[in-house]
Amino acid sequence: WMNEEFCRKPNGEKIEPNSREKYNLYEMTYEEISTFDCGKNGNANFPQQKAMSVKKPLLSEVFRKIESFTRSNNLKPVVYVIEIKSEIQDDTIFQPAPDEFVNLVCKVIAEYNVMERCILQSFDVRILQELHINYSQTRIAFLVENNESLQTNLRSLGFVPPIYSPEFILANQELMTQLQQLDIQFVPWTVNEIKDMKQMIELGATGIITDYPNHAAELIRQL
Repeated sequence: WMNEEFCRKPNGEKIEPNSREKYNLYEMTYEEISTFDCGKNGNANFPQQKAMSVKKPLLSEVFRKIESFTRSNNLKPVVYVIEIKSEIQDDTIFQPAPDEFVNLVCKVIAEYNVMERCILQSFDVRILQELHINYSQTRIAFLVENNESLQTNLRSLGFVPPIYSPEFILANQELMTQLQQLDIQFVPWTVNEIKDMKQMIELGATGIITDYPNHAAELIRQL
């Protein structure tokens, strides 16, 4: 739904608090969605973010613009990390059912021939199971925010994913040892402080999910 903290109505007015049912993206056409501005007024939670007038883009638009930009500037192809946000209580209310949701996302990925450069991640094991069964060529990342053991979470998932992505505060050497034994890559989220980034790199992170990629990139250049 439209976030009242930074999105504005087509007429520029603020969105009313607690109005997710009224501005439910799943029930809106893209023509309607594209009339809302979600960047002009900035985001108070991220003061370094540049305020600019932007709409919520379609996934196809993201692919089209990035692929064009990298080609025209002779840059290396981008690896896309795409989170499919899904919760069981929101099925067919705020999102499609898992099978339809996965099919819709993968159809767009296939259209732009970037499947081999995509990592698909989710907290919802149903989404990951659909990907594992029907799109086995995808790289899957299991997002985790609970305190259960690695073994318990993998049993819930039903298979061993290529990437395990816990909240960074859940990471420790014991977890790293277990992941290495299973040949699973470790990509923690959301790591915003430089000291925490350093700690995750020292622990053995393959990658880092962060709201501040500029800080992460600078830190990596210094290593």
